[in-house]
Amino acid sequence: MTDIFDDTNKIKSNFWTYKTIGEEIQGTYIGKRQVINQLTGKEQWIYDLKVDAEFWSVGGKPGIDNQMRNVRIGQVLGFKYVEERPSKKPGMNPAKIVQVFANPNIVDEKWLQEQEEVNMGGTEDTEKSLGNGEVNDNPTSEKLNQIGQLAKEKLGITNPDEVEKAVMEVTNLAFLEPNYDQIIEILKTK
Repeated sequence: MTDIFDDTNKIKSNFWTYKTIGEEIQGTYIGKRQVINQLTGKEQWIYDLKVDAEFWSVGGKPGIDNQMRNVRIGQVLGFKYVEERPSKKPGMNPAKIVQVFANPNIVDEKWLQEQEEVNMGGTEDTEKSLGNGEVNDNPTSEKLNQIGQLAKEKLGITNPDEVEKAVMEVTNLAFLEPNYDQIIEILKTK
């Protein structure tokens, strides 16, 4: 067996940091998640992008979070560090202003199609799960069934073909198996 534990095989995480005005990043918006900020101890949104063949994360803050409310999964978007503003609190660092750029008509159709194929795959199990039919008793089918039920109860979606799109719009999460638990939790609060 090949030894995978070699420095050349280390997977790095790509977190966009901006130090100079004018720095930018552009890619396909593939999801968001909440984490505890290690400096503040408060919850913070993290926005995930697919940039070419790599995945990048961008830390949220109130200005970014407000702009991101208008962006949907699959859209091509960009973040640009546009200016610094003096802090309103004496002795604090200036506020770094990041502008979000997105056009609702510019989407990554290829990525969306790939996600649809991965998630739906046209399998009977998935269709039955979202349609509240009989399902086998694996955890994925149970979660899909629960998402289907919550979409019906909380969003009024009765057509199984509309569940995925509606859920992604409401949760701002890609309809991917790793996101199912988070999707369920968000739907429960609607």
